[in-house]
Amino acid sequence: MFDLKVLAQQDFNTRNILEYSNIEESFFLESLQFISENMNEYRDANKTLYKSILESQSNQEIINESFNDFFQSVKKIIDKFIKYIKSLFERFVIALNKFISSDKFILKHKNDLMQFTDVYNFTINGFNYTFAPEIPLVNAQARFEESFVKLDFAELQGITDQKTLLKMIKTKYNDLINQINGEWYNKFRGEIIGKNPIEQEDYAEELSKVYRNGEIHPEIIEVNNIFIINAFSRFENFKKVENEIKRTKEKLEKDYENIKKHIQNIIKQNSTRDINKLISLSINSEYDKVGTGTLNVSTEVMNQLDLFIKKKVEQIMEMSSIHSLAFSYKLDAVKECYKQDKAVLYRALSIMAKPVKENAFF
Repeated sequence: MFDLKVLAQQDFNTRNILEYSNIEESFFLESLQFISENMNEYRDANKTLYKSILESQSNQEIINESFNDFFQSVKKIIDKFIKYIKSLFERFVIALNKFISSDKFILKHKNDLMQFTDVYNFTINGFNYTFAPEIPLVNAQARFEESFVKLDFAELQGITDQKTLLKMIKTKYNDLINQINGEWYNKFRGEIIGKNPIEQEDYAEELSKVYRNGEIHPEIIEVNNIFIINAFSRFENFKKVENEIKRTKEKLEKDYENIKKHIQNIIKQNSTRDINKLISLSINSEYDKVGTGTLNVSTEVMNQLDLFIKKKVEQIMEMSSIHSLAFSYKLDAVKECYKQDKAVLYRALSIMAKPVKENAFF
């Protein structure tokens, strides 16, 4: 059973994160910690970028290198997310296999359990778990590309007026802000678990419902023949559940790898070299008295470009956080389900082994 508690409000995207308690070795709690660490890493990279730009004294080479370092940090953060999802799944598989394989008693008594009839019915205080193979939906790449506002660097490089250049980037940034707002993330949360838009503060409760047949608190459930058959089937066919979750894990890896590639392509668009050529927004100017034919972009323009790029990075951070919470919550719910199944099946065998006097409750 998860009790909901609101953590201190995070300054990243001004959102609340919900925490569970009373769950042993919770992957969900671990994911909250992972998200916090990832956000701190992003903020550190962001601070380093801003500090480098301020201290560059408009030295374009330093600014270019600063952006390059920032994007390398972003790619590392995505790689870290992918590695984390892999680690979660691997540990889940080890725990589940150990839990099932360490107990042959239940599997050996399949025929006995199939003889469970209404005379043996009893009640428990628990959940009817629901695990749809397609939940959580993996749609990160599609949504990222769908909401992308293109900043055409080739077009920007042809602008000779600083005010015009600044206005163009601001317009693109405002378009981006209008598309990626709080409601966009609410829709994303709802979509990946098959629900209507979900506010951040309601996310944990909705995750509980989607994996627990609409419930957030245990309820009195009658254990009958159908319940026993379903519980034993999950126990006997745990590899099927494991493989379904593995497919989700693989889709997450693929989607975020593709997002990383998308970022690299955006950075390198219209470029035959690397990020430095792209970010190096030098423009021709008749006012250049040095005679080089170029004029470095103003700090104001660079700051606006900085805001635009970081907004897209923030989107990736938020999307990966939403996915990690949904995925880790499912792993926890599956673990809970198997613990409940095991307890129910042992209880059923115990009741069937002695004369029935009255329904039992636990």
